[in-house]
Amino acid sequence: MKKWVYGIIAAITVLGAVTMLKTNLALAPAQTVQAKAKKTKPVKVTTKKKLTKYLKKTKNAGSIVKGVAIVKGVTTIKVKDVADLKPVYFEYLANILGRAKKTPLAKNGLGIVQTNEYMDGNGKKDNMLEFSFFFAPADLEKLDFANWGHVVYRNPTQFYNSATGYYLMTEFVKQAKQTKKFMPNSDLMKYDDQGMSVNYMDKYGA
Repeated sequence: MKKWVYGIIAAITVLGAVTMLKTNLALAPAQTVQAKAKKTKPVKVTTKKKLTKYLKKTKNAGSIVKGVAIVKGVTTIKVKDVADLKPVYFEYLANILGRAKKTPLAKNGLGIVQTNEYMDGNGKKDNMLEFSFFFAPADLEKLDFANWGHVVYRNPTQFYNSATGYYLMTEFVKQAKQTKKFMPNSDLMKYDDQGMSVNYMDKYGA
């Protein structure tokens, strides 16, 4: 058989295959053509005790998780040992928030607080709020926690800017030399409409 005959047969075969493919795609349901995006299911953590245990497993940051409280309906993560708000700690806090966000307990937003013992003028020691950060549900949704830890490590002011509200204790800022360096401005407080910054001050002492 001559070469040009083989060429015609090959062309007819390819044309038929293309036509058949187009027909199949036209008839196939849309979901078989384009895969559906998988939705991330919430992690089944529904109590403060379970959330504390879950957050203590946060990579690199779990050791600073002290416990969990509910303040005015908002899940609040208590941390420890953050003596200086330098870049690595913003990354830790971001990773803890990202892990907590996967649970149903984040439905009303999330807060992070740290308290420490201070002595007043009369020599009396008492626990006081050193800092607090509050993230409302809408602000949590804006954050891509897959890489937000890296973002705030490079630019800690993004943590303050992303927070719905925050509070920094004056004495804590004085003692923590790096803290003031990474603040977005001279303000020690960013008021939120929900009043969580004030609620934390009332509960933990300020």
